[in-house]
Amino acid sequence: MSVMTLMCVTFAFAGNAKTNTTNYRELYNMTTNNFRLAECLELTGAQFEAFDEAYQTFCDDMRFAGYSKEEKREKRVKKAINRNLAYLRHVLNEDQYRKYLMILNATFNNRGIAMK
Repeated sequence: MSVMTLMCVTFAFAGNAKTNTTNYRELYNMTTNNFRLAECLELTGAQFEAFDEAYQTFCDDMRFAGYSKEEKREKRVKKAINRNLAYLRHVLNEDQYRKYLMILNATFNNRGIAMK
């Protein structure tokens, strides 16, 4: 009976640990339909190519942050955001950039990711 109880408790904790890891991975997965985003931002063809490349790099950086330990995650998220915004500042015009910031901020707020 004791062995059975111990196994049940162990499996319950192992299940929760795996769920938390999976949630972080999903939470920091920023993959989206870039064509819809391009439509929303009214990107030109040349802008779309540069935007798509920068956004893929951003998604990779955020995925890396999602796999990181908690104490390093915030720093990696900040680095990913700053890198993405610095690059897109040169690609997007002022209105597009402002709209992108609003979308990014709403996404982070909806997912509960703090942007300090």
